[in-house]
Amino acid sequence: MNETTNINTDSLKDLFAYIGVSYDKVNPTLPVIKDYPLDENFLIGLIEGDGSFHINFYTNKRVQLGFNITQHVSNLELLKKLLLFFGCGSLIEQTPTVVKFQISNFNDISSILLPFVDKYQLHTYKVNHYLIYKEVAYLMNNKLHLSDSGFLDIVDKAYEMNLEGKRRKFSKKEYLERCGFTF
Repeated sequence: MNETTNINTDSLKDLFAYIGVSYDKVNPTLPVIKDYPLDENFLIGLIEGDGSFHINFYTNKRVQLGFNITQHVSNLELLKKLLLFFGCGSLIEQTPTVVKFQISNFNDISSILLPFVDKYQLHTYKVNHYLIYKEVAYLMNNKLHLSDSGFLDIVDKAYEMNLEGKRRKFSKKEYLERCGFTF
């Protein structure tokens, strides 16, 4: 199995035969992966590409912020470097082939992650999601999520993120009804 592409040798031989090239003449090898130290620009690119800012809700009106970067298990060493770089977070094995670096502690998000992203700045559409996420962190830090109006404001903002909440288990209306709000 090629650890970079997840393709086994027989599949590669079949592919090369299909396009009329002898596998033995190509002799693919794994690239040499250098062990470079992490720098801020690389990390911002990693966050842009594979990072996820998310706001989780529970039926008891509890709100939790989270952040993760998901990678193939072959990139485990990179995720371990993230732990050292940020000095917080954890590694979670999602499946035998997928590992996730995550920060779920609100204090770590507020004091480490947000200042880092603010300093080095995102450059893609993800900046829009980040700004909502950061605003929700501000509201939570000021305990505004504990009131009904603050909670509703956070729910509205969260459903604007990440494809307008399309990946959420419940629609905004269904979720709010489960929390006891009526319309």
